Amino acid sequence: MKIIFSSIFLLLSVIVNAQQAKSLSAYSGNKIIKEGQATIYGNFIQRLGFSSGGLVQEVMIKIVATSEYFRFVVKPMMKSAKENTFCFTILAGDYEIIYYNYNQSTWYGANMFGEPIFKNVISNENLHLKLQSGALKETDLKRFKFTIKKNSLNYLGTWHFDDPMVTFSNDKEVLDQKMAKKYKKLDFNSANTSIPN
Repeated sequence: MKIIFSSIFLLLSVIVNAQQAKSLSAYSGNKIIKEGQATIYGNFIQRLGFSSGGLVQEVMIKIVATSEYFRFVVKPMMKSAKENTFCFTILAGDYEIIYYNYNQSTWYGANMFGEPIFKNVISNENLHLKLQSGALKETDLKRFKFTIKKNSLNYLGTWHFDDPMVTFSNDKEVLDQKMAKKYKKLDFNSANTSIPN
């Protein structure tokens, strides 16, 4: 019984915090990083590809010290490309990746999906049932984490969300060349590498 209530609480808390999460501001290519802030960038591979129908996809993260929740767009509206780059202004701190929200286009509108993100766990397949049956324990649910320093540019890697078993990889050199054409004020060679792990 404790496991059932605990897993329901986990799911409800994620839903509530998703609604209260603040949106990160997209980095404007015409400015340098402001004092006390930082910038993150990376590449995101989405779950659906063309069947996303050009609908927005977002990831929610949490700053550990203050338990503040933030969300940012990893696939913009009106784009159905499988891969999309992202670049956002962010506060310094230690972060956890919490949730992935995406929509699948249908003839009658869209199906909305959301799933909590954990290391080495496919959480879109009846997570609460796995916890209830004992096939998975709450102690098995570990979050991906990354650290952002003040006044810095931070490479967060390629986010492989195309597979329900989420992973991350380092393709910095390739992405830096692409990003440098768009964001001329940022020194990508000096960026910190902070890939979630």
